[in-house]
Amino acid sequence: MRDLIFYPVFILVVLGAIGLAMLPGERSHRPTSQNITLEGYVLAGEDMQRLTQAPGTLMTFETDSKGKVLYAVMSANLPKKLAPPSAGVFDVLNPPYEQAFAGRDLKITITARAGQQNPLEKFQTAYFSSDTTSGWQVFTLTPDFEDYVFTFTPPAKTGVLGAEYIGIWPGIEGRMKTVEIQNMKIEIIKP
Repeated sequence: MRDLIFYPVFILVVLGAIGLAMLPGERSHRPTSQNITLEGYVLAGEDMQRLTQAPGTLMTFETDSKGKVLYAVMSANLPKKLAPPSAGVFDVLNPPYEQAFAGRDLKITITARAGQQNPLEKFQTAYFSSDTTSGWQVFTLTPDFEDYVFTFTPPAKTGVLGAEYIGIWPGIEGRMKTVEIQNMKIEIIKP
């Protein structure tokens, strides 16, 4: 291709790409201390796919007819005492959450039910900060989705921020019994 054609076309393509990127529209939601204070943390729907499985745990997703995630189905295939230390099935709360939540009373809500197949009787959940943990909270499951709530106050931060975790251990005995998690929420009790 001749230079008289190539360079003008190339410049138009580059300008078009820049213009397209600058068009108004939905942007990724980056948490700030202000919107975390007001909105808290919510993990539900498609975002459930951010969850990470630690060794000894398993997870699948139940979807609707259009493929949208309704809830996560979790189980443990290894007794907790034999598994490496971990947060179970967990999500990472990045430094903006750590900063916004530090020293504040938190209300942690897990909406869950016993699995429809091979139902689990009890599950454990915990909040892990870089300095401490809420300790594993044990809840007895029902056949219907219910909110399981506990409170925790992570310590105020004075050093370098890191990451915090919200985790679920789906069955301490590791017998492949299932729990279904619809959402996970963390709210500041008094914003």
